[in-house]
Amino acid sequence: MTALIPKLTEDIGPSANLSRSTNNPGSSIAKRSGQILILGNDARTVLPVARSLGRQGLKVQLNWFDNNPLLKCSRFISICHTDVLDAQHPAETLARLLACVEQNSIETILPTSDAACIFLHQSRSKIPLHIHLGMSDSAACETVFNKNLTAELARALSIAIPAQEIVNNPQELDLLANQFSGQVALKPLCSSDGNSSKQFATLYPDLKSCQKNWPEKLAGPLQLQEYFEGEAQGIVFLASSGNLMVAMQHRRLHETSGHGSTYRESIPLNQELLSATKKILKELNYTGVGMCEFRVNPENGKWVLLEINGRFWGSLPLAINAGLDFPYYYWQLLVGETPDVPECYQHGVRCRNLRQDLRWMWRQGIGKHSDPYGTNGWKMNSVSRFELFSHALRLLTLQDHLDYYSRDDLRPFLQEIKAVLSAPCRRLKKKFSNW
Repeated sequence: MTALIPKLTEDIGPSANLSRSTNNPGSSIAKRSGQILILGNDARTVLPVARSLGRQGLKVQLNWFDNNPLLKCSRFISICHTDVLDAQHPAETLARLLACVEQNSIETILPTSDAACIFLHQSRSKIPLHIHLGMSDSAACETVFNKNLTAELARALSIAIPAQEIVNNPQELDLLANQFSGQVALKPLCSSDGNSSKQFATLYPDLKSCQKNWPEKLAGPLQLQEYFEGEAQGIVFLASSGNLMVAMQHRRLHETSGHGSTYRESIPLNQELLSATKKILKELNYTGVGMCEFRVNPENGKWVLLEINGRFWGSLPLAINAGLDFPYYYWQLLVGETPDVPECYQHGVRCRNLRQDLRWMWRQGIGKHSDPYGTNGWKMNSVSRFELFSHALRLLTLQDHLDYYSRDDLRPFLQEIKAVLSAPCRRLKKKFSNW
């Protein structure tokens, strides 16, 4: 079996704890005054987690956040630490993290990025056992953070996946010409390089284009995957010891290949996709939050599993606005409480990332989507002019939720508005300076 990628570049040192298991969370009930440390720099996940827990009266601190201005100004984050995740020097990074945990009386650690999850997975035996660690056990992590192992699991469970192969260099593509005749995606086996930066999938119109534009900055092995035509949908979940506790399904209305979505909608659970998700969770004996990502062809109903995200997902604000408070349920599970999970969620709720979705609609409006492979494989799904107008009208008439807007925590949203307005101002300034 393929090892988890990336591997830490140096040994962390002797193990302090060898028996940590997150499949038995909450051996003792944590006090409501216990401090929670969130690790990550993506405001799409960090901000809703911090707000969810802060509204319950819990104290939230943040680390490894790369000085993100949207996160620094949230009223629900009491302390922003300035450490960085340096996978090249794991021993020093871990020492700083453990010092932060001890000095600030941290009781729960919640990683929200692939990089943070991978680092903690590699370091979990060194983390004190009294700390509630918000991730599944080692075997599950090895699978969900490695796309090749995820594919092997899906095959073993008879879950449909696209045609795919592992490749190491562009020369190997010559041998696969008979297997891949149309669009293909080239993906790193792990979505993180071990530090804070993400590694994205790239979409190509055919194998020749992939071979010609091979991404040299991505180290092999890589996953070559047939592109499955259809709509991107996800089932997000919380599970305990392989048993599904709560799930929600959404579809992407505006998406970019390899870069997530900017506009999504909650929809009813598809029983076939839900069954596949349950099989995976049961086989992995999974405990924690995550998302199974599918593509569904609406014309014939066929679908495939693309990958599993073993952490909080980028569209988390949608789930919360639809009535499912996943961060709080997960914290309750970790500390031994019984999560108060509702029986259903709202369908038809829509939520968008304002800044990124404005960019998406602008590119659609000026026709940039007609050359979908022109910018590092950054391909958008296509919508009709009527749909584009309808989606823009919903934004103007305040019918949809926004990722960063919250009445009880306005400063991150105001920071986003500032960023939205500053971009055209910079372009105008540059234009006039050239006159």
